[in-house]
Amino acid sequence: MYNICIYIFEYRSKVAGYEVIERKNITFVDFVSRSAFDMFTAVMYGESPQTTDSRVADPTDIEFVQASQTAFDLTGELIANPLAKVFGTDTYQSFKVNMDKVFNLGWEVAEEYVAQVQQKPKVKVKEEDAGKCPVTAVKNKMPFVERLLNRGEMSTNDIKSISGPMQMAGVDTTVSDIWTSLSGSYSSESSCLACSSNTSRYKPFFYTPTLSQQ
Repeated sequence: MYNICIYIFEYRSKVAGYEVIERKNITFVDFVSRSAFDMFTAVMYGESPQTTDSRVADPTDIEFVQASQTAFDLTGELIANPLAKVFGTDTYQSFKVNMDKVFNLGWEVAEEYVAQVQQKPKVKVKEEDAGKCPVTAVKNKMPFVERLLNRGEMSTNDIKSISGPMQMAGVDTTVSDIWTSLSGSYSSESSCLACSSNTSRYKPFFYTPTLSQQ
């Protein structure tokens, strides 16, 4: 929790100040979602797409984040109303369109990355490292997707197929963790550096409730 707070408030504070508060290019809710996308994409592919900065963000990456958000928002409605799929309601159709985007965009990104990795000398994954988490892999300078390729236990098509949904799920869970961290930071001064009396420069996020309603 602490590390996530530091990531949001220390490393992203300048971008957030520009995008969310000064220019109002991004709502704070979207900023959190894009931060999660950047973090999880870095784990998967070894590089952050920087979607939190509208000056350099790729429209395709933004489209992926938006499609993921919409699909997850609609999931709850479909669970509550299982007949929506049977009758092909607007909710189900919208869900299907956005999930197709997630699969297709995820496939395209993975396909490009796989092609790049295949041109590099193959690196054998140590057996003792095989079970380590993706974040540990990044610390060892090997992105998660590259590790999957080098282990040779999945076909390239399988890797491409799971990349979009895995990225989508990773973004959703990371967003949840970030909001949990932010909530804890707001309610307890001892839970996060961002809420200490010596970090007043962070207070606009907490003392401007309309940011999440823009």
